[in-house]
Amino acid sequence: MTVCASCGVENIDGSAFCEECGTALVGGVPAEAQAAIPSPPPAQAAPEELVVEIPCAPPVIPPPAAPAVTGSGPHFVVVGSGAQIPLSGLSQAIIGRSDPASNWVAPVDLAPHGGGPDQGVSRRHMEIAVQGQQVTVTDLNSLNKTTVNGQYLEANAPRVLADGDEVGLGKMKLVFRSS
Repeated sequence: MTVCASCGVENIDGSAFCEECGTALVGGVPAEAQAAIPSPPPAQAAPEELVVEIPCAPPVIPPPAAPAVTGSGPHFVVVGSGAQIPLSGLSQAIIGRSDPASNWVAPVDLAPHGGGPDQGVSRRHMEIAVQGQQVTVTDLNSLNKTTVNGQYLEANAPRVLADGDEVGLGKMKLVFRSS
């Protein structure tokens, strides 16, 4: 007797097809030998796709390129972004942040450079006066004060800046460049 590999029915030796299911018996296994063959393990579901996440460092995004200062002259460089704020052509101006809610527009607005209220920049934070190459800053009694090289300025007392001085408006930092 030959056992059908598909349905397990015993068929007469020499039969070409299973009498029960019609499967070709070529390579069918005689009944005596069937008992000696271990049955295959039960069918298992296909394994799910294995997904391995490999941690990697976030991409390094360079800071935006600083706009070029036209001509030479005094300017501030925003620490962190490298943005430049030209002071040429100014004789006197308020530096702070614009506030649309109160309709205040700062003549030198630090808001586009990250100088918002979360950085401690006041609307009317300090005044700048430019006379040739000499530049002075005056704290306008701002809530979070103005510093030059880490030292607090007395309110309403002008301070002459030197090239490379770091000016702090709250947490925001600017570096003064004379040219």
